[in-house]
Amino acid sequence: MLNIVLIVVTLYHLLTCPYTKVEESFNIQAVHDLLYHGRNISQYDHLEFPGVVPRSFVGPLILSVFSYPFARIFEVLNMEKFNSQVVCRLTLGVFICFSLMRFQNALSKQINPNVGKLTMLLLVSQFHFMFYATRTLPNIFALVLVLNAVSSWLLKRNRSFIWYSAAAIIIFRSELAILLGILLLLKVIAKELSIIDLIKYCVLAGPVFFGLTVLIDSYFWQRWLWPEGEVFYYNTIMNKSSNWGTLPFMWYFYSALPKSLMFAIFYLPFGLLSHQHKQLSFLQLSALLYVLFYSTLPHKELRFIIYVIPILNAGAAYGFIKLLRWARNNAWLTEIIKFSLLVTIIGNLASTMLISYISANNYAGGSAFKRLHQLNENKKDAILTIHINNDAAQTGVTRFGELYPNWRYSKDEAFDLSTAKISEITYDYLITKAPCKASPHFDVVDVVDGYERLVLSKQFPFVSIVFQPKLCLLKKI
Repeated sequence: MLNIVLIVVTLYHLLTCPYTKVEESFNIQAVHDLLYHGRNISQYDHLEFPGVVPRSFVGPLILSVFSYPFARIFEVLNMEKFNSQVVCRLTLGVFICFSLMRFQNALSKQINPNVGKLTMLLLVSQFHFMFYATRTLPNIFALVLVLNAVSSWLLKRNRSFIWYSAAAIIIFRSELAILLGILLLLKVIAKELSIIDLIKYCVLAGPVFFGLTVLIDSYFWQRWLWPEGEVFYYNTIMNKSSNWGTLPFMWYFYSALPKSLMFAIFYLPFGLLSHQHKQLSFLQLSALLYVLFYSTLPHKELRFIIYVIPILNAGAAYGFIKLLRWARNNAWLTEIIKFSLLVTIIGNLASTMLISYISANNYAGGSAFKRLHQLNENKKDAILTIHINNDAAQTGVTRFGELYPNWRYSKDEAFDLSTAKISEITYDYLITKAPCKASPHFDVVDVVDGYERLVLSKQFPFVSIVFQPKLCLLKKI
């Protein structure tokens, strides 16, 4: 039953918020190009917009293989290309779901069946982890491997643990060497893994995945490279990630983790203090050490530590069970603790519904792009030129949304409506940043609102959501 709920919740978050943001753009555009341009690499989006650092094509290549039959079916049925984006993201979500199921089974076998079930129940009631499960981020590709690696670690399957870890670190996210390295060190210290076996497995796994990513990515990037190596050098050695904003050292602990765990965080201290299950204690300690070490980088985002959320939820689940055991001789106290779990789940779900609604209204670019095509469906065979400004490109516009073959779409960042001469503007339609004002040369076709802020209210539900215009659809007169 929980497995069905897991998939339903994943699908809910996907369909509620089908658009993507700038952090996901490389991978989602890469899947599009693999599906619709194939070997014609000259048409690929990443050659025109390479981004700050190169990313690996391994993840998009896997998603495109699974999405390919659906893309061709949609073509035959003359269905919108955007459906392929939904399938692509759903495929990634299914990988996450199956990896979570394996993680649950490992917890059930090695710790306690109730810990496994309650961990899943907490996760599906929370927002952030399930929301991210279908996001085409390098972190989420890595998350699939991390969940399998941790499951193997719990089940004492050392070879598969090392292989999953090597793939996650070498191909997708090099910083995972901290988390998975700590877990590996614990295996060696506990003498569950000999130095000889460690060397043997690493000597095999390392070159295999390094060769895989170098060969595949050098082909698509048209130069020899190891993408994650360049990312590591840029973010860690040069510390250039701080160009995208900085946050205080303890931000993960006082903001990101509480928001992610929601009400389950109140059970976590009881799980952390447990000495009955050393495996779970070591696993939680490794997760917290990873967050602590990663906090030294000034640029912080929740997705960088998303791997620890299932682990800490397992700790919270065990904390709840430990509380029940402690109160088993007191019927009154036992009922209070059980009721607290009900409050936790309901509180999580209520918060999730609110945040989900806000998130669904936080992708103005995707909404504007869809609206542009809907309003001009009668012109789908005409030759029109569309300019997409940077704000729209960062909040939902992808090549999957380019529905009409005769239209020419441009994301030219050099174009600025405020400084351009009217005689030089060749675009028929513009998606621009609000405020939206008509002029002698442009009509405002539509205005797309988006989430602005939450405001406290005196009436139930005691908060109200403020929306403001975010993007404008302009038509040249």
